[in-house]
Amino acid sequence: MKKALLTIFIACLFTFTVRSQDIDTYFQSVRSGSYPQIPSAFFSGDMTLMNQLTPYYKDSIDDVRGKAYYIAYRSATNTDNQQIKKAAIEALIEGVKDKDSGLSGDNIEFLTEFDKDLFSAKDQQELLSALSTIKYHKPELIKLIGYVNISEAENTLKSYAVSSNRRLQWSALLAISRMGDEASAQKIISILENLPVNDNLVYELVPDLVYTRNKTAFDYLFTIINSNENNCTSADPDNEAAILCGYRVMEYLAPHLTAQPLPTEDGELAVDSYEQALQELRAWYDNHQSDYGILEEGY
Repeated sequence: MKKALLTIFIACLFTFTVRSQDIDTYFQSVRSGSYPQIPSAFFSGDMTLMNQLTPYYKDSIDDVRGKAYYIAYRSATNTDNQQIKKAAIEALIEGVKDKDSGLSGDNIEFLTEFDKDLFSAKDQQELLSALSTIKYHKPELIKLIGYVNISEAENTLKSYAVSSNRRLQWSALLAISRMGDEASAQKIISILENLPVNDNLVYELVPDLVYTRNKTAFDYLFTIINSNENNCTSADPDNEAAILCGYRVMEYLAPHLTAQPLPTEDGELAVDSYEQALQELRAWYDNHQSDYGILEEGY
Protein backbone atom coordinates (compact mmCIF):
# COMPACT_ATOMS: atom_id res chain seq x y z
CA MET A 1 0.00 0.00 0.00
CA LYS A 2 2.81 2.42 0.93
CA LYS A 3 4.58 1.68 -2.35
CA ALA A 4 1.36 2.33 -4.26
CA LEU A 5 0.82 5.66 -2.51
CA LEU A 6 4.43 6.62 -3.13
CA THR A 7 4.04 5.78 -6.82
CA ILE A 8 0.92 7.94 -7.07
CA PHE A 9 2.64 10.82 -5.27
CA ILE A 10 5.67 10.64 -7.58
CA ALA A 11 3.40 10.53 -10.64
CA CYS A 12 1.48 13.60 -9.44
CA LEU A 13 4.70 15.43 -8.66
CA PHE A 14 6.04 14.60 -12.11
CA THR A 15 2.83 15.82 -13.77
CA PHE A 16 2.97 19.04 -11.74
CA THR A 17 6.62 19.63 -12.70
CA VAL A 18 5.99 18.97 -16.40
CA ARG A 19 3.00 21.28 -16.48
CA SER A 20 4.89 23.98 -14.62
CA GLN A 21 7.72 23.76 -17.10
CA ASP A 22 5.26 23.70 -19.99
CA ILE A 23 3.54 26.86 -18.75
CA ASP A 24 6.82 28.67 -18.20
CA THR A 25 8.10 27.59 -21.61
CA TYR A 26 4.88 28.64 -23.31
CA PHE A 27 4.87 32.11 -21.76
CA GLN A 28 8.56 32.58 -22.49
CA SER A 29 7.68 32.04 -26.14
CA VAL A 30 4.86 34.56 -25.97
CA ARG A 31 7.12 37.06 -24.23
CA SER A 32 9.69 36.70 -27.02
CA GLY A 33 7.08 37.48 -29.67
CA SER A 34 6.36 33.91 -30.72
CA TYR A 35 2.78 32.66 -30.55
CA PRO A 36 2.70 28.85 -30.39
CA GLN A 37 -0.64 27.10 -30.13
CA ILE A 38 -1.83 26.89 -26.54
CA PRO A 39 -1.46 23.26 -25.37
CA SER A 40 -4.83 21.62 -24.88
CA ALA A 41 -3.65 20.38 -21.46
CA PHE A 42 -3.84 23.98 -20.27
CA PHE A 43 -7.63 23.80 -20.66
CA SER A 44 -8.02 20.70 -18.50
CA GLY A 45 -9.62 22.39 -15.50
CA ASP A 46 -6.76 21.82 -13.08
CA MET A 47 -6.56 23.97 -9.94
CA THR A 48 -2.78 23.67 -9.70
CA LEU A 49 -2.46 24.95 -13.24
CA MET A 50 -4.84 27.80 -12.46
CA ASN A 51 -2.64 28.83 -9.54
CA GLN A 52 0.40 28.83 -11.81
CA LEU A 53 -1.26 31.45 -14.01
CA THR A 54 -1.30 34.01 -11.19
CA PRO A 55 2.02 35.79 -11.90
CA TYR A 56 1.22 36.08 -15.59
CA TYR A 57 -1.87 38.22 -14.94
CA LYS A 58 0.51 40.95 -13.71
CA ASP A 59 3.09 40.63 -16.48
CA SER A 60 4.28 43.85 -18.10
CA ILE A 61 3.61 42.48 -21.59
CA ASP A 62 0.02 42.78 -22.81
CA ASP A 63 0.11 39.57 -24.86
CA VAL A 64 1.28 37.53 -21.87
CA ARG A 65 -1.54 38.84 -19.69
CA GLY A 66 -4.03 38.27 -22.50
CA LYS A 67 -3.02 34.62 -22.94
CA ALA A 68 -3.17 34.05 -19.18
CA TYR A 69 -6.70 35.45 -18.98
CA TYR A 70 -7.77 33.36 -21.96
CA ILE A 71 -6.33 30.14 -20.51
CA ALA A 72 -8.13 30.81 -17.21
CA TYR A 73 -11.39 31.44 -19.07
CA ARG A 74 -11.11 28.33 -21.25
CA SER A 75 -10.01 26.12 -18.39
CA ALA A 76 -12.91 27.24 -16.19
CA THR A 77 -15.55 26.87 -18.89
CA ASN A 78 -14.32 23.35 -19.68
CA THR A 79 -14.97 22.02 -16.17
CA ASP A 80 -17.78 21.61 -13.67
CA ASN A 81 -15.39 22.34 -10.79
CA GLN A 82 -16.82 25.40 -9.08
CA GLN A 83 -13.59 26.18 -7.24
CA ILE A 84 -11.84 26.59 -10.58
CA LYS A 85 -14.69 28.64 -11.99
CA LYS A 86 -14.64 30.98 -9.00
CA ALA A 87 -10.86 31.35 -9.23
CA ALA A 88 -11.19 32.26 -12.90
CA ILE A 89 -13.94 34.78 -12.17
CA GLU A 90 -11.70 36.54 -9.62
CA ALA A 91 -8.83 36.68 -12.11
CA LEU A 92 -11.01 37.90 -14.97
CA ILE A 93 -12.56 40.63 -12.83
CA GLU A 94 -9.07 41.91 -12.12
CA GLY A 95 -8.57 41.71 -15.87
CA VAL A 96 -11.53 44.02 -16.39
CA LYS A 97 -9.33 46.70 -14.83
CA ASP A 98 -6.40 45.89 -17.14
CA LYS A 99 -4.60 48.93 -18.55
CA ASP A 100 -5.03 47.53 -22.06
CA SER A 101 -8.56 48.40 -23.18
CA GLY A 102 -8.76 45.42 -25.50
CA LEU A 103 -7.99 42.99 -22.70
CA SER A 104 -10.47 44.75 -20.44
CA GLY A 105 -13.21 44.26 -23.02
CA ASP A 106 -12.26 40.63 -23.60
CA ASN A 107 -12.52 39.88 -19.89
CA ILE A 108 -15.96 41.46 -19.61
CA GLU A 109 -17.10 39.22 -22.47
CA PHE A 110 -15.52 36.14 -20.87
CA LEU A 111 -17.36 36.83 -17.60
CA THR A 112 -20.75 36.81 -19.33
CA GLU A 113 -20.35 33.05 -19.84
CA PHE A 114 -20.32 32.22 -16.14
CA ASP A 115 -23.41 31.48 -14.06
CA LYS A 116 -24.29 34.65 -12.16
CA ASP A 117 -24.66 32.65 -8.93
CA LEU A 118 -20.90 31.98 -8.96
CA PHE A 119 -20.08 35.66 -8.40
CA SER A 120 -19.30 36.19 -4.73
CA ALA A 121 -20.15 39.33 -2.74
CA LYS A 122 -16.52 40.38 -3.15
CA ASP A 123 -16.70 39.80 -6.91
CA GLN A 124 -19.78 41.99 -7.09
CA GLN A 125 -18.08 44.78 -5.17
CA GLU A 126 -15.05 44.57 -7.45
CA LEU A 127 -17.23 44.87 -10.55
CA LEU A 128 -19.03 47.87 -9.11
CA SER A 129 -15.68 49.44 -8.22
CA ALA A 130 -14.39 48.83 -11.76
CA LEU A 131 -17.35 50.74 -13.18
CA SER A 132 -16.09 53.93 -11.58
CA THR A 133 -12.51 53.48 -12.77
CA ILE A 134 -12.44 52.02 -16.29
CA LYS A 135 -12.48 54.44 -19.21
CA TYR A 136 -13.66 52.05 -21.91
CA HIS A 137 -16.33 49.36 -22.23
CA LYS A 138 -18.61 50.92 -19.61
CA PRO A 139 -21.79 49.92 -21.50
CA GLU A 140 -20.64 46.30 -21.60
CA LEU A 141 -19.70 46.35 -17.91
CA ILE A 142 -23.05 47.90 -17.03
CA LYS A 143 -24.84 45.01 -18.76
CA LEU A 144 -22.62 42.49 -16.96
CA ILE A 145 -23.54 44.11 -13.63
CA GLY A 146 -27.21 43.88 -14.55
CA TYR A 147 -26.81 40.19 -15.42
CA VAL A 148 -25.05 39.44 -12.12
CA ASN A 149 -27.88 41.38 -10.43
CA ILE A 150 -25.80 43.51 -8.10
CA SER A 151 -28.50 45.17 -6.01
CA GLU A 152 -26.10 47.78 -4.61
CA ALA A 153 -25.53 49.03 -8.15
CA GLU A 154 -29.14 50.05 -8.72
CA ASN A 155 -28.77 53.75 -7.86
CA THR A 156 -25.57 54.02 -9.88
CA LEU A 157 -27.21 52.39 -12.88
CA LYS A 158 -30.22 54.70 -12.59
CA SER A 159 -27.88 57.68 -12.79
CA TYR A 160 -26.47 56.26 -16.03
CA ALA A 161 -30.03 55.69 -17.29
CA VAL A 162 -30.51 59.48 -17.52
CA SER A 163 -27.06 60.13 -18.99
CA SER A 164 -26.69 62.33 -22.06
CA ASN A 165 -24.51 59.55 -23.47
CA ARG A 166 -26.95 57.42 -25.44
CA ARG A 167 -24.92 54.20 -25.20
CA LEU A 168 -24.58 54.49 -21.44
CA GLN A 169 -28.25 55.37 -21.08
CA TRP A 170 -29.37 52.41 -23.21
CA SER A 171 -27.12 49.91 -21.44
CA ALA A 172 -28.28 51.11 -18.04
CA LEU A 173 -31.94 50.79 -19.00
CA LEU A 174 -31.28 47.25 -20.18
CA ALA A 175 -29.38 46.36 -17.02
CA ILE A 176 -32.02 47.73 -14.66
CA SER A 177 -34.71 45.93 -16.64
CA ARG A 178 -32.74 42.70 -16.23
CA MET A 179 -32.74 43.39 -12.49
CA GLY A 180 -36.54 43.55 -12.53
CA ASP A 181 -37.34 47.26 -12.90
CA GLU A 182 -40.52 47.49 -14.96
CA ALA A 183 -40.36 51.27 -15.49
CA SER A 184 -37.06 50.85 -17.33
CA ALA A 185 -38.54 48.15 -19.53
CA GLN A 186 -41.44 50.44 -20.42
CA LYS A 187 -38.96 53.20 -21.26
CA ILE A 188 -37.11 50.84 -23.60
CA ILE A 189 -40.30 49.93 -25.43
CA SER A 190 -41.31 53.60 -25.76
CA ILE A 191 -37.98 54.22 -27.50
CA LEU A 192 -38.36 51.24 -29.84
CA GLU A 193 -41.91 52.12 -30.81
CA ASN A 194 -40.53 55.23 -32.55
CA LEU A 195 -38.08 53.17 -34.64
CA PRO A 196 -38.81 51.29 -37.87
CA VAL A 197 -38.78 47.51 -37.64
CA ASN A 198 -36.07 46.40 -40.07
CA ASP A 199 -32.75 44.55 -40.25
CA ASN A 200 -30.98 47.17 -38.14
CA LEU A 201 -33.43 46.88 -35.27
CA VAL A 202 -33.51 43.08 -35.41
CA TYR A 203 -29.77 42.48 -35.50
CA GLU A 204 -28.67 45.33 -33.21
CA LEU A 205 -31.47 45.73 -30.66
CA VAL A 206 -33.41 42.45 -30.44
CA PRO A 207 -30.50 40.67 -28.66
CA ASP A 208 -30.59 43.49 -26.11
CA LEU A 209 -34.28 42.89 -25.45
CA VAL A 210 -33.70 39.16 -25.05
CA TYR A 211 -30.94 39.96 -22.54
CA THR A 212 -33.47 41.71 -20.27
CA ARG A 213 -35.52 38.52 -19.72
CA ASN A 214 -38.40 40.94 -19.20
CA LYS A 215 -41.97 40.04 -20.20
CA THR A 216 -42.79 43.54 -21.46
CA ALA A 217 -39.79 43.34 -23.77
CA PHE A 218 -40.68 39.81 -24.86
CA ASP A 219 -44.28 40.84 -25.59
CA TYR A 220 -42.91 43.58 -27.85
CA LEU A 221 -40.84 40.96 -29.68
CA PHE A 222 -43.96 38.88 -30.20
CA THR A 223 -45.59 41.82 -31.99
CA ILE A 224 -42.77 41.50 -34.56
CA ILE A 225 -43.22 37.71 -34.71
CA ASN A 226 -46.93 38.22 -35.38
CA SER A 227 -46.38 40.88 -38.05
CA ASN A 228 -46.90 39.95 -41.73
CA GLU A 229 -44.83 42.84 -43.07
CA ASN A 230 -41.73 41.88 -45.06
CA ASN A 231 -39.42 44.49 -43.57
CA CYS A 232 -36.25 42.39 -43.33
CA THR A 233 -33.98 40.73 -45.88
CA SER A 234 -32.94 37.10 -46.16
CA ALA A 235 -29.50 36.03 -45.02
CA ASP A 236 -28.74 34.55 -48.46
CA PRO A 237 -26.30 36.98 -50.18
CA ASP A 238 -27.32 35.56 -53.57
CA ASN A 239 -31.00 36.17 -52.96
CA GLU A 240 -31.61 39.13 -50.66
CA ALA A 241 -35.37 38.87 -50.81
CA ALA A 242 -37.70 40.70 -48.44
CA ILE A 243 -38.83 38.43 -45.61
CA LEU A 244 -40.72 38.59 -42.34
CA CYS A 245 -38.59 39.98 -39.51
CA GLY A 246 -40.33 37.43 -37.30
CA TYR A 247 -38.07 34.68 -38.60
CA ARG A 248 -34.96 36.31 -37.17
CA VAL A 249 -36.69 37.35 -33.94
CA MET A 250 -37.92 33.79 -33.50
CA GLU A 251 -34.29 32.59 -33.60
CA TYR A 252 -33.31 34.93 -30.80
CA LEU A 253 -36.40 34.48 -28.65
CA ALA A 254 -37.44 30.83 -28.74
CA PRO A 255 -34.47 29.36 -26.80
CA HIS A 256 -35.35 31.59 -23.83
CA LEU A 257 -38.99 30.58 -23.45
CA THR A 258 -40.20 27.77 -21.20
CA ALA A 259 -42.41 25.05 -22.66
CA GLN A 260 -42.52 26.58 -26.13
CA PRO A 261 -43.07 24.03 -28.95
CA LEU A 262 -39.95 24.53 -31.08
CA PRO A 263 -36.85 22.33 -30.69
CA THR A 264 -33.59 23.99 -29.73
CA GLU A 265 -30.02 22.71 -29.58
CA ASP A 266 -27.18 24.34 -27.66
CA GLY A 267 -29.29 27.47 -27.20
CA GLU A 268 -30.19 27.79 -30.88
CA LEU A 269 -33.33 27.07 -32.86
CA ALA A 270 -33.25 23.65 -34.57
CA VAL A 271 -36.14 23.46 -37.05
CA ASP A 272 -36.41 22.28 -40.66
CA SER A 273 -39.14 24.67 -41.78
CA TYR A 274 -39.06 28.27 -40.60
CA GLU A 275 -42.49 28.92 -42.09
CA GLN A 276 -44.08 26.12 -40.07
CA ALA A 277 -42.08 27.01 -36.95
CA LEU A 278 -43.25 30.63 -37.08
CA GLN A 279 -46.88 29.54 -37.30
CA GLU A 280 -46.42 27.14 -34.38
CA LEU A 281 -44.84 29.82 -32.21
CA ARG A 282 -47.59 32.31 -33.10
CA ALA A 283 -50.27 29.78 -32.13
CA TRP A 284 -48.44 28.95 -28.90
CA TYR A 285 -48.25 32.63 -27.95
CA ASP A 286 -51.96 33.11 -28.64
CA ASN A 287 -52.69 30.43 -26.04
CA HIS A 288 -50.04 31.43 -23.51
CA GLN A 289 -49.48 35.17 -23.82
CA SER A 290 -50.61 35.82 -20.26
CA ASP A 291 -48.78 32.95 -18.58
CA TYR A 292 -45.69 31.99 -20.60
CA GLY A 293 -42.41 31.61 -18.73
CA ILE A 294 -38.98 33.05 -19.47
CA LEU A 295 -35.75 31.15 -18.83
CA GLU A 296 -33.52 33.22 -16.57
CA GLU A 297 -30.37 31.19 -17.16
CA GLY A 298 -27.48 32.65 -19.08
CA TYR A 299 -26.45 36.11 -20.10
